[in-house]
Formats: sequence, structure tokens, C-alpha cells
Amino acid sequence: MFSFKATAALIAAALLSSTSVLAQNAAMSAHHHGSSGQQHQHPQPAAADNVWHSEGVVKRLDANTVTIAHPPIPSLNWPAMTMTFALPAGAEQWRLQPDEHIHFSFTAHQDDWLLTQVTRKP
Repeated sequence: MFSFKATAALIAAALLSSTSVLAQNAAMSAHHHGSSGQQHQHPQPAAADNVWHSEGVVKRLDANTVTIAHPPIPSLNWPAMTMTFALPAGAEQWRLQPDEHIHFSFTAHQDDWLLTQVTRKP
């Protein structure tokens, strides 16, 4: 039979362990995307050899990024959201415009999501 001190020590250790794991998971997976103000949990960028495809609407553009509203991406377990993607060198050739409907491909690059290809939807 366990003593009161041993039982209390086991409970305290279990609580500290689970709190630490929960805090690490929350810090690693909570991200804010775009201007929707919603928090979405999804994987961090994965290996650079993975390429995903979707469609969406260009919402905002600047010199280095584009914000796109896209439907769910099941392969990443992402809900529909508005999020910002990094643009590669040479992206100005795409001549993207706000409110434009596009098909796009993207990959993980360092700590960001990088567009790799864009085509306009007919």
C-alpha cells in the first residue's frame, strides 16, 4: 500500500508532466493567419519535398507575401481559412491582383509556407 506522501508525489509529477506537454503542443501548433482573427491549429511546415495544391481568392498582396482565402486542405487537416504565403523570387511574373481566383501550389520553406506555382482560374 502507498503512503500519503508517495501518492501525493506521483499525482504532482503526473500533473506537471501533462501540463508541460499541453503547453508545448499549444505553443507549437497555434497560428494566426490573415486578417480573419481566427486561430487555427495545423502542422508546422514539413519537409521541403512536400508540395500541396489548392485554389483560392487573392485577398492582399505585397512585395514578399500574398494572402489567400482557401477552402479546407484535407491532406494538412486544415479548415478553410485566409492565410499569408511567402512569394518566391520571380513571382512578379504572375501579376496577381486582389479578388483574383487562382489555383496554387505551395511547399514548406524554412518556417513558412512558400507558393511555388500559380495559375488563374478560368
